[in-house]
Amino acid sequence: MNPITIVATPNSKQRTGTPGAHPLPSTWEPKKRTVQRLAKELGVSESALLESTLAPFREIANERSFLYRDWERAFSNCVRKAWIGRDVAIQALAGVAP
Repeated sequence: MNPITIVATPNSKQRTGTPGAHPLPSTWEPKKRTVQRLAKELGVSESALLESTLAPFREIANERSFLYRDWERAFSNCVRKAWIGRDVAIQALAGVAP
């Protein structure tokens, strides 16, 4: 499977000024229903979705010290559009070289 390239960052308000925002907890994982919904949207298996997106998501969130109130929503946005280029993500999830 090809690695996914993270291509964008959230806006600065999400990083610094959102009340209640906190770093990604070290044990955080997306809820099963979130994974199911995203996998269905992209037409991939749940395991492929997690294998291709969770590690890059954690890595970039921790490296850049992102702060969010709702990490579930941040992950969903990451997978859908914001941090991972959609075409690259779908190709990687499907095991197709870009």
